[in-house]
Amino acid sequence: MTAYPSKPKNGIWGAQMMIKYFKKIDILNIELHEGEFGYSEEIADGVIFDISQEGEILSIEVAGRGKEVS
Repeated sequence: MTAYPSKPKNGIWGAQMMIKYFKKIDILNIELHEGEFGYSEEIADGVIFDISQEGEILSIEVAGRGKEVS
């Protein structure tokens, strides 16, 4: 499943985020911004932030939580 919660303003990526859920592997990925990947940081069990070289959060990955919210 892929969802686009908002339309981009003037075709700029920064005005939208993309949400993807991969049911077979139970991973939710929320892409917030485009940018040059710097590193990943696990901030809690199964919650990973991908961070840009400039220190902005690019995406959030949440693994193994599907059963908790269904």
